[in-house]
Amino acid sequence: MAGNGVVFEKLILQGFGPYRKTTTFTFAQGVNGYIAANEKGKTSMMAGLLATIFGLTHRRRGVSAFNLGRFRNWDNPVACRGELVLSSLGKRYRIQRNFDTHQVALWELAEDYGLRQLVVEGQHNPEARKPLRRYEEEVHRILGVSSQDLFEETFFVAQPLPEVSQISANLQGLLAGGRGASFQAALVWLLAKLKILTKYTGPNNRKVTARNMSKDGLLEQLTEEIRTLKEQISAGQQSADSLADIRIKIGTVEEELKKERRELKQRKSAHQAWSGWQLLASHYAAAATKRILASAINQIAELTDAWWQEREAEAIQPVKLRKEQEALQLQQATIGKLIEDEKRKTIQLQQELQSWKEKLSLVLEANENPEQAHFVLINYSKSADKEIPGKKRMRLKYPSKSKF
Repeated sequence: MAGNGVVFEKLILQGFGPYRKTTTFTFAQGVNGYIAANEKGKTSMMAGLLATIFGLTHRRRGVSAFNLGRFRNWDNPVACRGELVLSSLGKRYRIQRNFDTHQVALWELAEDYGLRQLVVEGQHNPEARKPLRRYEEEVHRILGVSSQDLFEETFFVAQPLPEVSQISANLQGLLAGGRGASFQAALVWLLAKLKILTKYTGPNNRKVTARNMSKDGLLEQLTEEIRTLKEQISAGQQSADSLADIRIKIGTVEEELKKERRELKQRKSAHQAWSGWQLLASHYAAAATKRILASAINQIAELTDAWWQEREAEAIQPVKLRKEQEALQLQQATIGKLIEDEKRKTIQLQQELQSWKEKLSLVLEANENPEQAHFVLINYSKSADKEIPGKKRMRLKYPSKSKF
């Protein structure tokens, strides 16, 4: 389907002209060629396409020679009919016509050529006083024309080609916009529009007028605006390049600034750490000084205490020595007295012992019995011990060498 243009796809004729049996003509996109000898149905095919759309009159004698008697096959065909498939306005349609009864049906087809919707159906007699208006309106909507003559002039090209003066007024109106205006009026309108668009309409340019116009048209104005805009764009491009360079420099400066900020931050951190270390060092030094002073003070206090103790010891030493000397003298005097007493007692005992020895000798001599004498000595000794009044053992106490 070719956009919004009219494209004929298939034509089927039966009992029309030389085509007694069903004959199908398929048209491809673009230009189609049908080459055959004379009297082989080329004109009949074109007439069949027209008849399928616009119908045939049944009167043999009339103004139009486009009638059933002329185009119906002479071999008594089973039917005389035509069918046309075409696309227009983005849709596909099928026109079915019975030339004998004027019965016509217009269908809208689906993509697969199936019947989708019946648009209009009925009898369409081109010479009837009350034609099938709905059908003619749909044909005009689909093809853009409703007249058979205008359709021929629009879609068919005769030989030889017609001159401009031979083109019908209807076709000129269609070419001029389809509003009934003439071709010449359309040319005048186009010339006026051309003069608005450009001043170069003379023989050396578009060859429409005898000379060019003096005033610039829209094209010249747009050309000047384009030139001015190009200059501005060029200047703007230079500015943009300069701006790009400036942005690059700004980016470089920003990167350097970021780097400097990072270094400054690191230096600030290092400075803060150094300040903190100095503060801690000063605190530590102060604390160490305090500890040293406290230790020194303690040592001074200890030395002072020791010095005072030594001084006190030196002060009390003579008194102690004197007291020890007095005690020693007292002990020596006591010991001397005891020694004298012991000597005196020893002498006394020695004298007593001597006295007893003498008595013992006398006993031995008297009895001349040693055992008896020993018995007498022991008894005498025991009796002698009893006779000594106040007899006791005595221990002398001597001072230790450390006392002297």
